[in-house]
Amino acid sequence: MNPISKIIITLVFPLLISLTGCLDEKVKTTINSDGSCQRTISMKLQSKSVPERVFPVGSDGWSVEWRESGDTSAPYEYIATKLFRTPEEFHAEYLSDSVSRVMRIDASIKKRFQWFYTYIDYSETYLFKNPYGHIPVTNFLTPEEIEQFQRGEKEEPLKEKVERWIERDKFEELYAVLVNDAEGMNDPALPVSLLRDNKERFASMLAEDDSTKKAGKKYSDTTLTQDEIILNIYLESGQKVFGKTATEKLRPIFLQILNGMDVKDKLIKFPDTWEYATIMPGLLLESNGQTIQGNSVIWKFGPNQAKVAPYVMLASSRVVNVWTFIVSAGLLLLLVSVSLVSIVRRRRKVV
Repeated sequence: MNPISKIIITLVFPLLISLTGCLDEKVKTTINSDGSCQRTISMKLQSKSVPERVFPVGSDGWSVEWRESGDTSAPYEYIATKLFRTPEEFHAEYLSDSVSRVMRIDASIKKRFQWFYTYIDYSETYLFKNPYGHIPVTNFLTPEEIEQFQRGEKEEPLKEKVERWIERDKFEELYAVLVNDAEGMNDPALPVSLLRDNKERFASMLAEDDSTKKAGKKYSDTTLTQDEIILNIYLESGQKVFGKTATEKLRPIFLQILNGMDVKDKLIKFPDTWEYATIMPGLLLESNGQTIQGNSVIWKFGPNQAKVAPYVMLASSRVVNVWTFIVSAGLLLLLVSVSLVSIVRRRRKVV
């Protein structure tokens, strides 16, 4: 498949799926028994430039350095480190919407003191604020399928269902604009009923594999921009469904849609994967992580896994409070000593 065909297949609506290149973001968090923690974020990049909406970018308190990665495809490695002295500082880091306009992060560390042991609970959730949001994911996936997908199961039918949901959600955005603008035009050559009656036919035409392949061949040697190619495909599909006259009336609306979609798609470009490694203090008790080694837990997930439902990472551990054992032993020794003294005194009185 030639490059222009790949561009069309990934960009033509409703197959508009945001691409981010090959960017893997790694996050390592070491949590201490007092609730403080240190977080390190790293990623390999083609240049010394951090992509938008990748955290942290110039956030206060982060120590940033660049290293040579040794990877010819991504020769630079970005490393950012920050120490959070309290659980409150850690939680506050991700409260601001400036971290990500669409993907919001809720992170927390909680301590539970129970005399001999202190329990540490780590929780971090990726929350996706869908800029489209016309179709609930539950129209395409059952709760069980959502859970399977978030666990990382890679069955092709499951992935296809997620992609169909994303595509249909975007198509609803496109068609809502078409119908709304057609109503405002009140043009006899473009009756609103024409759009409402042919919605599914237009959706099928845009998604048709043969037309996409033909478009790839047709525009393989073109000098048109990607937006111009997509506009032409919109118009060609529209002419087959609505007729030439009505489609020409839709041309400025299609341009408006392209601009609006560009803005929203820029908001939902993320790394291809996130890899979280969290090291818990003491003895690890439970976690929903994919890989567990000792008291280290690893999660690896992609944006779509956070889109279908909030992606939640959990881990709990137990730390021995040595001082409480010392205090308890001392109190026990004191109690025994008092009891012995009392016994000795009673015996002397008897004598």
